[in-house]
Amino acid sequence: MKNEVKSVSPLTSIGEIESENGNHEIVKNKKRRRSSFKKKGALTKKMLIKFLDSAGFQAYMFVCLVLALFAVDVIALHSYGDQVTEAMNIILTLVFASFLGEMILNCFIRDDYSKLETVMNFIATFSILLDITWITELWESSEGGGGSYERASRAARVGARAGRIGRIVRVVRLVRVIKMFALFFRCFRKDEEEDSMAPTNLGQKLAESISRLVALLIMITIWVAPMLTFEEFDESLSAWMTVFESHMENNATKAQLEPVVTDYYDFIMDGGLLKPVELDIYDHYWTWEPISGGYTPRKKDKITVKDGQIALRLDASKKNQEDAMLNILLVVVVVVELICFIALLNQTTSKLVVKPLERIFTIIRINASQIVGALDIEDSDEESEDEKEVDEINTIEAAVQKMTRIVKHVSGGGAQGAHMVKNYIEDANIDEKTKAWLVNQYDGSESVSESAAVAKKKKRERKFKRSIIAYDNVDLDFLNSWNFDVFLLKEEEMFAYVRAMFMEVGLYENGMVNDDLLSNFLKEVKKNYRDNPYHNFHHVIDVTHGVYRMLRLTEDRLDLTQYERMSLMVAAISHDMDHPGVNNAYLVHTLDPLAIKYNDSGVLENTHVACLYSMVTSKPNSNIFANIKDDKTWRDMRKNIIGCILHTDMAHHFKMVSQMDVFFELHSGVIEKKDGNPFETPEDRQFLMNCILHSADISNAVKPFGIYTKWANCVLEEFFSQGDKEAAKGLPKSPMMDRDTTSRAMSQVNFIEFIVGPLYLNLVKILPELSELAITLLNNRKTWGDSYVEEVDGKSVGPMSANMDFAAREEEKAKCANRYMKFKEKFEPVLAKMEELGFTSEVQLQKVGIQKKEKPNPRASVIGNLARRASISMGGK
Repeated sequence: MKNEVKSVSPLTSIGEIESENGNHEIVKNKKRRRSSFKKKGALTKKMLIKFLDSAGFQAYMFVCLVLALFAVDVIALHSYGDQVTEAMNIILTLVFASFLGEMILNCFIRDDYSKLETVMNFIATFSILLDITWITELWESSEGGGGSYERASRAARVGARAGRIGRIVRVVRLVRVIKMFALFFRCFRKDEEEDSMAPTNLGQKLAESISRLVALLIMITIWVAPMLTFEEFDESLSAWMTVFESHMENNATKAQLEPVVTDYYDFIMDGGLLKPVELDIYDHYWTWEPISGGYTPRKKDKITVKDGQIALRLDASKKNQEDAMLNILLVVVVVVELICFIALLNQTTSKLVVKPLERIFTIIRINASQIVGALDIEDSDEESEDEKEVDEINTIEAAVQKMTRIVKHVSGGGAQGAHMVKNYIEDANIDEKTKAWLVNQYDGSESVSESAAVAKKKKRERKFKRSIIAYDNVDLDFLNSWNFDVFLLKEEEMFAYVRAMFMEVGLYENGMVNDDLLSNFLKEVKKNYRDNPYHNFHHVIDVTHGVYRMLRLTEDRLDLTQYERMSLMVAAISHDMDHPGVNNAYLVHTLDPLAIKYNDSGVLENTHVACLYSMVTSKPNSNIFANIKDDKTWRDMRKNIIGCILHTDMAHHFKMVSQMDVFFELHSGVIEKKDGNPFETPEDRQFLMNCILHSADISNAVKPFGIYTKWANCVLEEFFSQGDKEAAKGLPKSPMMDRDTTSRAMSQVNFIEFIVGPLYLNLVKILPELSELAITLLNNRKTWGDSYVEEVDGKSVGPMSANMDFAAREEEKAKCANRYMKFKEKFEPVLAKMEELGFTSEVQLQKVGIQKKEKPNPRASVIGNLARRASISMGGK
């Protein structure tokens, strides 16, 4: 039989699979290299940010800021010579280079470096060039600053204003000084545990952002205000120059000019800031250097004003000292104003923002710890330091969204999961027959209370021991593949494969089971299965294989004990014992003795459990639990098995899907880690076992299409047989059970979209290792949809091809296409996330038409957050 199995078509594609795996390895290697490069880049960013934010570097930048604000004015105030000016030029050049280098680095390595901050720092940095005389001298005239008085006066006013504005712009950098003090303060608190979700981070960011805006407002006010006022001009020097020129037109001698010059000197010295030192009127020369003390050593304190052949040289040291004093005073006032504002802002922010947020986060921590834990806010080595700072607004928003999704599952009328059926029924693309089928079969009216299944926690193994022996009549490649086709196996071969499954999941260890015991059990179980079209022994072996595959694929993540694995495998084998080939609704409607016995609740499932335990207690040789000597363990396993089998009742389906969605919302942070195990409690592990068995029970749709088609034909034949029985008893035929009106293709489309799809969408989210099944499901949904379109077009036989005009056909095909797109859209983000986490490949996604989307630009997202915060701070919504 082994050779015969190997010749089967599913196995002939192993070479193709290996080739595909080889290509997949190449893609994975490329991704690994890209990931390594990203990690190195992220590490470099992290180191640079750490350096820029270090207390030492911030202290150095603070010194640079003080020099940029006050150094030039201090030199002017003391009239230091040009040697000091040259030294200051060198220092200011270094300051300019430091500011420029810091600004460039911040632009490249910080994702939250805002455009406003960049522009203001750019202006502040390049304003330093106005204070470097090497550059300003290039703007002066070739005559050393000489020229008309008007031009000199205008240049002096513009220069003073530009210098004043430049210094005010540099005050914006004072906001960073606050961060430096915070860093120093943090050093004293380094032993305290940092709270990654502290709302004070939001307060600090808000204060920094608003402080920059206020500094910008102050700068603009100081800049614009003088432009809006009438400016007075001192025309006295120009008038005296005209007087001198008029005397020279009359050929006045020096003696004749002497009284006029004396009057000019007395006028200038009467409260003026400019002291005359020398005067040239044509060939006549006057000097007051002995009286005024001459020029200071500073070149900028000497002003020369020329008009024709008249030249006046002035000592501007007093005026420059007064301007320097005003500049220093202005900067100090702005700094004090900014510091006071920030202090008041911090106080207000703490009162209106930080403290309320702290109360909110305290409530979330106390009452919703699982939700906070599922927000995945832990640091990552690949993230920059700025990315690691938790955005509290986003955290609250994510927590509220997560709680909203959870509340949607557990609130409202009806049982949990009822909202899912309601959404399906309200879908305009769903036909009335499908809606009736959903309401009739899965309205939750037959739900039962969930058994309190608690598994005893014991020391567990993380991995099953791999088999090192060859099993008789077993092909391990066939066994460990979703191409496993039970229709190809004979009875003894089925027994052999089940024994291999039990051994592969570690149930032969510690003498829990052995070949003889398991074989006797299987033979007796088979006797309790009827010859139904679908619910027969072949179906049970297929379901058991599905459970086995899920256990093997997820063994690195799950933490089930040997007893729990044993319970799950036994439940799989016995979950349909003595199935009559009709559903619970039929038994209830016909007042079957089983329905009477079990009070219309979980009739079949209770029957299966009772049949199992009646068999093992009445036939000791077939008692699969014979080696379980501990009574507590035996009872715990019984609870596990009862819980698993009862949850194969379709009445629990939508509730289970809803619970899986909630479970993922609460544990997504753990699940998305490699080998992350969220199933720590006995209750969670029981829930996991229920989900695995139920998923395996309806796993036909996630098998290769050839195998799926065989099972679909079987289940439809059993449905149609029930419909015939209902008609014979005078009962209305149940939806999807009328062989004359049911479209085989559409029945499978509905089965995939409303039953299997939602279940496996959530199963893949909580067990990412099963992502392959979701891809197969999408392929099968498309294939059945194409078959239905052919039926509508009349290309294949089916009830939908009759009595439909062209418009109705086109409308039906459009609905089918629209339904498939909506169905695929539900899987796209989940499978894209699985590809990102490494559980599937980009090649696999492309097979179902899912293109990998580019990651959003973090800088754009940060700018959006800043805009939202600014809106919030201004009272926006």
